[in-house]
Amino acid sequence: MTDASDTASVPPGPLPVSLYVHVPFCGSKCAYCDFHSAAEDPSRLITDADGVVYYVRSRLPEAASLADAFVECVLAYLEEFSVDGLLVDVPTLYVGGGTPTLLGPALPRMVRGIRELVGLRRGAEITVEANPCSLTPALAAALADEGVTRVSLGVQSFDDEVLHTLGRAHDAAQAREAAGLVAAAGMRLSLDLMCGVPGQSAESWAETLRAAVECGAGHASVYRWRSRRARRWRPRWLRAWSRSRTRMWQPR
Repeated sequence: MTDASDTASVPPGPLPVSLYVHVPFCGSKCAYCDFHSAAEDPSRLITDADGVVYYVRSRLPEAASLADAFVECVLAYLEEFSVDGLLVDVPTLYVGGGTPTLLGPALPRMVRGIRELVGLRRGAEITVEANPCSLTPALAAALADEGVTRVSLGVQSFDDEVLHTLGRAHDAAQAREAAGLVAAAGMRLSLDLMCGVPGQSAESWAETLRAAVECGAGHASVYRWRSRRARRWRPRWLRAWSRSRTRMWQPR
């Protein structure tokens, strides 16, 4: 039996819908990553083999990059949702990946387009994931200008040996520099960190946490490293589901 007091705090009308936009491009595929992404250079020019639909292709210049085509695809989808009134009073926009910052100048342009199409709530949080290798001063400033309030930086560790084990392209110095760019642009900082990495000592983990605090991170997402064998073992139904999802989103 439901008490009337249990429903008294539920606001009338539709619940607010937050928006997540996935950017599937990466400079390289990390061995530990389970998110859908592909090692692809989004700055390259598109070709007929990419299978960009005519509606999107017609909105692009003759020499368009893969990043340009991706942004137009995202905005075209959002146009349909916005026309139906499905994206109103959105409290949170999160752009993840993959590596969104690989889009370069197309990334702030995409954020601007989303803000024009989506009814973001006043004071909405706009977060963009970034990689220390592809976050530049100009890009950080452009994101801040487009209303991005927080950057989630994929640091993983502030120990160069741990970063080498993980196969990361950046080092600890680059991670600190990227964190400084976020602060200089006036955005809040969140960090992705990994623990339990082979060879990672308690002292190394403690130093990473100290460095995160020193960088001014207001939030951290901590992920536990898993072995290749543990990642490969999955129930048969989950393996089949994953394959179907991959086929669904791969470009034709």
